[in-house]
Order: sequence, then C-alpha cells, then structure tokens
Amino acid sequence: MCSECGSNYVQYGRTDYVCSGFYNGSTCSNGTRFRIVDTERAVLEALELDFLSHAALYRAAALATEFFDKQQTVDPRTMPAWSAARAEINAREADVKDQFKAGRLPAAVFKTWLAELAKERDVLNRPTTLKPTRIPLVVHVH
Repeated sequence: MCSECGSNYVQYGRTDYVCSGFYNGSTCSNGTRFRIVDTERAVLEALELDFLSHAALYRAAALATEFFDKQQTVDPRTMPAWSAARAEINAREADVKDQFKAGRLPAAVFKTWLAELAKERDVLNRPTTLKPTRIPLVVHVH
C-alpha cells in the first residue's frame, strides 16, 4: 500500500511494481518502483522465516497431534454394537418397571436398579478413545 495516497501497488511493465495512483492518472506523486523479483524474494524469505522457524514447526506439530487425537475419539452411536447394547438396557429397564408395577419389587430395589441402568446408559453414551499405535513426531530443524 502506498505510504502517500494509500493506493495498492500494481505491476508496471514486466519487471516493476508502482503505486496505482501514480500509474493510473497521476493522482499520486510517489513514483517509487520496486523490482518484482526483489519483492517476491523478500516475501518468500519472510514466509520461510515465519513458517520454518522452530516455534512454527513445533506449533504445527502440536496442532497435528491435537487433530490426530481428536480423530481417534469415536462417537459410540456410530458403532454397530451400540444399538444392540442400548436396546438391551432399554429392555431390562422395561422389565424392571413391569415388575415394580406388578408389585414384585420394593421401591428401594426399583430405584436402585433404575439408577444402575442409568449409569450403564451413561457409560454407553460416552465417547471412547481408540488406542492407536503412535509414531513419535520428531521435528529436526537444520
């Protein structure tokens, strides 16, 4: 961006950048030219310093590890056995309720069994973490 008029720089000929205000109508007196090759080299060096620094590489490794760990978390509802286990808990709960209604279970036992079934359901609904074989991530910077 031009420091005098705030316009963007544009390509001027095959080799230079110049203020668009200067180039397109002379609304700016800043005729400074920058070589495209020099500008590109400076930008690439800045990117290299930023992206290949120790801190940037360690940050990238940490982000990759975090992403990998999140990918290893499985929603149990996507597993085929989940539906069968959920149906089995629901059937046991229905049986307990039927026994209680029929007067075959005391209230204290009924409440205890319902609480146990609720705990089983909570465990079933918790995401599980797979235990993958992990290759240590080592960053070497030369």
